[in-house]
Amino acid sequence: MIERILRSLGNRLTIVEASESIESYTNREVLELALGFANHLRGRGVTPGTRVCIAAPTSLESVVSILAAWINGAAVSVLPSEIGTRGLSAEKFLSMVGYLRAAVLIGADSVRLRLGVHQPHCDVLPASEAVRRKSSLDILRWVPPPPDETAILQFTSGSTGSPKASVVTHGMLAHNCEAIMRRVKVQNRDVALSWLPLHHDMGMSVITGFWWCNVGHLVLMPTSAFVRHPLLWLQMIARFKATLSAAPMFAYAMLARLSRSLDDADMDLSSWRYAWVGAEPVFERSLIQFREAVRRFGMSSTALQPAYGMAESVVAISMGQADYPYRVVHADRQELFLRSRVEFVPPDHDMAVTYVSNGPPVDGMRVRIVSESGEPLAEQRVGRIRISGPSVIQRYFDHRDARDPSDWFDTGDLGFIYRGEIFVTGRHKDLIIRAGVNISPHLIEWTAETCLGLKSGHSVAFSHLDPAAGREEIVVILGIQPGAPQADEMRTRLAREVAQQVGVQVDRIVFVRRSAISQTTSGKLRRSQMKADYAKGNFAGPGVPEPMRPHFSIL
Repeated sequence: MIERILRSLGNRLTIVEASESIESYTNREVLELALGFANHLRGRGVTPGTRVCIAAPTSLESVVSILAAWINGAAVSVLPSEIGTRGLSAEKFLSMVGYLRAAVLIGADSVRLRLGVHQPHCDVLPASEAVRRKSSLDILRWVPPPPDETAILQFTSGSTGSPKASVVTHGMLAHNCEAIMRRVKVQNRDVALSWLPLHHDMGMSVITGFWWCNVGHLVLMPTSAFVRHPLLWLQMIARFKATLSAAPMFAYAMLARLSRSLDDADMDLSSWRYAWVGAEPVFERSLIQFREAVRRFGMSSTALQPAYGMAESVVAISMGQADYPYRVVHADRQELFLRSRVEFVPPDHDMAVTYVSNGPPVDGMRVRIVSESGEPLAEQRVGRIRISGPSVIQRYFDHRDARDPSDWFDTGDLGFIYRGEIFVTGRHKDLIIRAGVNISPHLIEWTAETCLGLKSGHSVAFSHLDPAAGREEIVVILGIQPGAPQADEMRTRLAREVAQQVGVQVDRIVFVRRSAISQTTSGKLRRSQMKADYAKGNFAGPGVPEPMRPHFSIL
């Protein structure tokens, strides 16, 4: 990666803190700071084979820290810096640092403050140290690391409770970056913009991918800037004429809901040619709503491109084809849920369920769908998604048993293949089973959020064994203040909508404070935690009123 940046010293990095706070640097200036910091880190014990943890918002300091660690031959792990939010306690944060046995923790002032007296058993440096010294690149004698040397230790989603990090080698990283470059057709004249957190595999892939591809201009925003002012994302795309930008599904859905705020906006989004949509299930209605919200700003009709990936594959498994619209299919719900078979029906069919393609596998990635017993399935059959390729991990950190590269890796996801493209239907462990029918909780959650106008991530669906009733219940927990007006009316409306759209009966709908909905540090729902909390009696609420309870309508 350092070698790639050395080839493009004139390219630019811009950090956007707010619309009035923008600073720009050349790659040469960034590398000079990184080399100066690398020399400082070497005196702190950061040498080849050691590990450096970085906990700071996206900034010049965090970018320089990553490069400085690589210059010294160390592995990097970017950690979430929002201690005290999203369930990330100081104890959990310290367990991540301890698990990696880091040589150094480079932390923002807020991180060091929140840790207080609970300090890790390693050297702790303020992130501000990263930009206090420069060294001339003339003294850099760069020798590319071996392909099997560790570059990144990427914590998997939801792993803050029980730390587990994917070992990403320089060879894996290079291969995945190259595959992304080919699929997206990246060129030097492209401008890439991202607000994604660097501790997330999708956010980290933005800077590594575009360094590798020699993108002429990389624009980064701290995630907090997007959270405070979501429209800033679009405004900066217009301002810098960005061509490439990625985001999770919830961000596009959020901006679609804020469409009225765009009424007086004066923006030109015609430069935006490729917009990743990933990190969570993709729903066509939300994509359509976003397209409608920004249509008058000139965004290309083919820009939105759903993608599928995970930390265990560096990031990308499949992506949509640049310049082509994504594929949409409508499947018969009864065939899908009862027989795990995809039979196409018209979009207005009573039993239609809509799925959006995540594109074909990227170069070098092989994907197959298998049954529960591991037998390969034909196209249009739903099963477990397994992957194989040069960018698929061989082991997790501190796990002695390495996976044979020739073995297939089970992603834990369910889906099917049609015309060589991947359609993800949900997580295997999250399946809701009712009367032999397998239902993805995402469909229920999306229906709840659409029906009640909730933000993405403010509904959780799961099944729960009720010992008293002697049966499985379908439970939906909503991020709506308990005691809200019209609570019974909302429960009844949602139950009817789920019956109509998904075809199953909801047994219990519970309102909780939004802060009570457990999420990972990257914003994904922690359904297993919510399910466990519900079983402990942490949440309580009435069931769906019997006279209004819908019948089970899938059969």
